[in-house]
Amino acid sequence: MLRIIAVALAAALSVALAVVAVDAAAQAYPSKPIRFVISFGAGSASDALARIAGQELEQILGQPIIVLPKPGADGALSASEVKRAPPDGYTFLFGTNSALAVVPNLQAEPPYNVLSDFTPVSFLGDNTFFIVVHPSLPVNTLAELIAYAKASPTPLNYATGNTYAFASMATFAASNGMKLEAVRYKSEPDAMTDLLSGRVQLMNGTSTAVLAHVKAGRLRALSTS
Repeated sequence: MLRIIAVALAAALSVALAVVAVDAAAQAYPSKPIRFVISFGAGSASDALARIAGQELEQILGQPIIVLPKPGADGALSASEVKRAPPDGYTFLFGTNSALAVVPNLQAEPPYNVLSDFTPVSFLGDNTFFIVVHPSLPVNTLAELIAYAKASPTPLNYATGNTYAFASMATFAASNGMKLEAVRYKSEPDAMTDLLSGRVQLMNGTSTAVLAHVKAGRLRALSTS
C-alpha cells in the first residue's frame, strides 16, 4: 500500500502542475469542483487511491475534489458517466483494467471506445492481490486448497469484486482441475462482507481489502500476486 500511495501522490502533483501550466494563460482553472469517477464502491482500492490523490490536488488547485463511485457492469457505468461528461477538464475517470480492457474486449457492443472517447492523463498506481480463505476452510497453502477443492463433492464458492479477480480465479481453477463457483459483487467491500461471514469461502482480493483482516486472523492468506 505504501508503494501505491507514493506513486499516487507523485502522479497527482505532476498532473496538477501540468494542468496549471497549460491552462493558466487561457483561463482560470479550475473554477469549480473536479469529479473523480471510480468504478468501485466506497472502501475499495480505487476509492482509497482517488481520495489520496484528491487530497493532494485540493491543496494545489484550491478546489474540492469529489470522488464519485459508480460501481457495476464491470466498470462500464463509470466509464460511460465520464464519456457523457463535457470535455472541460472537470471530470476524470479512475480507470482500471475492468473498464479499460475487459469491457471493450469482452462485450459484443461496448458502450464506449477507449481510444477515441478518453484521453490518458497519468498512471497512478497498481495493486497487490492475495488469495485468501475463510478460517473455516481447512487449508493453509495453495496446494492444500487445490487438493481440497478437487476432493469436494460440491464446488467451493469464491467472491469477486472486480474482473481481474474473476478472470484470475477462473484461470486458476481451470488450470488445476478445481471445482470453483464465482459469486460476483459490484465491489470488494460488498464481497468482503460475505467472505468474513463465511457465506463464501475464498477470494482473490486487493491488499486494501484483505490485509487488515489477515493480520487480525479473520482471513488466511495463501498466496500473493
